[in-house]
Amino acid sequence: MIEAGDFRVSRPSQALERLEAALAQARIVTVRMPADLADAVGATATRLGRPVGHLVREAVAYYLAAAAAYGAGQAEPASGDPPAAAERRR
Repeated sequence: MIEAGDFRVSRPSQALERLEAALAQARIVTVRMPADLADAVGATATRLGRPVGHLVREAVAYYLAAAAAYGAGQAEPASGDPPAAAERRR
């Protein structure tokens, strides 16, 4: 909610409950990267005023969405091709 800028809560205890529920579902992932890449990620996060974890989560989500879109495009036969022609290409 904080990362999305959604501060709409009717009472602080409700916000705490939502935060605790989100944290209970979160998993910690550790990654290793070259120092120059880590420095670039840190500098970009600082420039954007976001935590490094936020930047990494967004980058991974963007990558996965692009990979899924690319995979979906590869799975569809070209328009106008008969099914047998599409099957032969596989």
